[in-house]
Amino acid sequence: MRRVAALLILHATRGLEEGKICFNGCSGHGACDNFVCSCEPGWTGDDCSHSLVGGNATVQTLTAGHFNVTAKNWTKLLKKKDVVFIAFGSRSCLRCVGAETAYADAAPLLKKMGVPLARADADEPFFRELLQDLQLGSMPQVVAYRKLFAMPYAGLHAPNELVHFAKKLKQAAAPSLLTLNAALAFLGVDSEEARRALYDETGIEEDVVEEDALPSSAARVLGIFSDLDIEEDESAEFMLAASERRSRHDVYFARVDDPQISQAFIDAGFADRTPSVIVSNDGHLISHVLDDAPDIGLGPWVDAETLPAVGELTAQNFARYEALSRPMLLLFLDLRGHDRGMELSGLSGGVPNRDLVEEFRAVRKDESFRDRVAFAYVDGVAQQDRMKALGLFGGARRLPAVAVNAKEEGVIAPYPESLPLDRAHLRDFLGAFLARRLRSKEDSDAFALQRQNDVFDPKWLPKRKPRKKPTEEVMGRYEVFGEGSVRAREIGRVDDVFVLNRENFADTALAEKDVLILFHEEGCENCAALTVYYKKMAERFAALKIPSLVIARFDVTKDTPPLDGLIAGPLPVVVLLPAHDKRPPFRFYSGLGKVQPMMKWIQSSSDIAFDLPELCHLDPSEIEAYKHQVTERERRRGGEL
Repeated sequence: MRRVAALLILHATRGLEEGKICFNGCSGHGACDNFVCSCEPGWTGDDCSHSLVGGNATVQTLTAGHFNVTAKNWTKLLKKKDVVFIAFGSRSCLRCVGAETAYADAAPLLKKMGVPLARADADEPFFRELLQDLQLGSMPQVVAYRKLFAMPYAGLHAPNELVHFAKKLKQAAAPSLLTLNAALAFLGVDSEEARRALYDETGIEEDVVEEDALPSSAARVLGIFSDLDIEEDESAEFMLAASERRSRHDVYFARVDDPQISQAFIDAGFADRTPSVIVSNDGHLISHVLDDAPDIGLGPWVDAETLPAVGELTAQNFARYEALSRPMLLLFLDLRGHDRGMELSGLSGGVPNRDLVEEFRAVRKDESFRDRVAFAYVDGVAQQDRMKALGLFGGARRLPAVAVNAKEEGVIAPYPESLPLDRAHLRDFLGAFLARRLRSKEDSDAFALQRQNDVFDPKWLPKRKPRKKPTEEVMGRYEVFGEGSVRAREIGRVDDVFVLNRENFADTALAEKDVLILFHEEGCENCAALTVYYKKMAERFAALKIPSLVIARFDVTKDTPPLDGLIAGPLPVVVLLPAHDKRPPFRFYSGLGKVQPMMKWIQSSSDIAFDLPELCHLDPSEIEAYKHQVTERERRRGGEL
C-alpha cells in the first residue's frame, strides 16, 4: 500500500503472556499492553514497525542537550551566559526525534566551549508566543541567543555546523588572523604565489598546517589592512558589516592587520591594495577596495556577493534575495530524490538536477547579467502555489520549470515548456526579459514560436509527465471524497469529512475547536491512498461524538488556503489547527498514514482533551474478531500452533 502501508518485521517470541499480546510483538520497538502497542520514539504504526527517521535511533524528543528550559528560568538563563543555544521541539512533531541524535552529539562539544544547549517545548504557550514573534513556523528549530539577542539558526542540524556557529558567536565578529596560512585556509584557497611573496619580502617561510575548516557551504569575507591609523574608518565599516551579519550561519568574517601578510595577498593578485575586502564564495574570489565604497554600501555589497552563485531559495534566505531589489530567474526542481545534507542530486523531468543548475551557473557568469539578476533554484514540489503566481501551472508533474520573478506589478515571464533548458536558450530568454520584450504569458509564447526551428541537444528538453487526471478509484486502495466516490455509492452515504474552501475557512477552521485538515488535490496518487484511511478515521471520530474536534479537508486543485504556510511539503499534507491558537508554528502530522496512529496523534496534539478507547480505530463489533486474529497470528509466529 505504498506510503501508508506498515512494513512487517517479524521477531521471535517465547510464550504469550496474558495482556501482552500485540500485532508482531510491537516489532521490538514498543511496549505491549492488551493488544495495543506504545511505540518507542522514532517508531510508529499498529505494530511499531515504521521508522520515522530512517534508522534505529530512539532518543526521546526534548531529552538530548544539557537541560530543559521553562518560562520561569528563561530570563535568568539568557542573562547568565553570553551565548546560549535553545533547541525547540514538539511532541506533536513526530519527526523531530530525527534531530535528537545531532543534539546529543553536539552537546558535549558545545559544553567544552561553555555554550549551553537547552531544550524548550514549542507547545508551551510561552514558547509558542516566542516562536511566533520570531516567525518560525515549523519544528525543530534552533535559536542562538547572544547577549539576549535572538539569532534563529538556518543551517543543518548537524554537530559540526552547530559547533562552528557557536564558535562564530563566541569570538570577535571578525577575528584577526596572525599567519598567511591561516588567512589562506580561511578563504579555502592555497597559493604558493602568496607564500613566495611573503618569503621574498620578509624571509618568513610558513609551514602549511591543517586548519579547522569552516562548513564548505559558508561564504568567507576577509578584510586586509596595513595601517590602521590611516585606515581607521574603513576598518570600522568592515567591523560593522561583520557585526551586523554575526547571526548568519552561512558567512564568516576575519581580518588581516599585518602589513606584510596583506602585501603578500596584493602581490599574489588577490587584491589591488589595502584596505580591501576579499570574498570567497562557491569557489570564486572577488575583491573590493574599501575606500572606494560601492554605491549600495559595504554591508549590502557583501550580502550580494555572499549569496550562492545558484543556491536554493528558502524561507530563511528569501529576505536576502529580496533586499537585492533585482529580478530573480528561478529554476523549480523536483527535489524529492535529494538529501539536503548532501550534494545536489535527483532528477527533474529525466534531467539531473545538478546539470540543470550548472546551466544556470553558466548563464549567471555572463557579464551582461551581473548585478542585474539573481539566480536560484526552488523546491517545486513544496512551492507549487508559488509557481502558479509566476504563470507556471501543472504542479510537480511539469517540473522542471523556469520563470522570472519580475518584481513588477502585473508582469509575468514563464519560460516556455517547448524550449530546451540549455544555457543558450536561457541566456536569450533572460536577455529578452531585460530588454522588456517579455511581460506576459503571450510574450513568452511568441518567444517560443520564434525559436521553434532551433537545433539543440535533446537531453535539455525535459520529459515532463502529462497533466494530472483524477485518480482511478479502487475501493480500499485509492479513493476520492464526496458523494460520487466508489465507497459512497457502495454504502449509500457520503463520508464524515467536512469540506473546507476559502469562503468557509475562517468560520470553521479558525473556530475554537481543534480542526484537522487534509490538503489534497486531483491526480495525487498518494492523496488517494491516504483518503482510504482518512475517511475511516473520520468515521470513527464521528461515532465517538467528540464535539470539540472537526475532521476536514481542503482540495487545492483549483484553490489555495487563505493561511500562508499550511502546505509545507508535497501533498498530501495533514495539519492540526488547535482550538486555542491558530497561528504558526503549525502542528503537522508526519507519521504513518493509518487510522490508529493518526487518531492517537490527534488526541495528544489537541488543545481540548478527550478520551479514546484502547482500540480506537475499530468499531466495537470488530474488536473481538481483531483480538482473536492477533492472538492466533502471534501463537503461530511464536511456534505455539
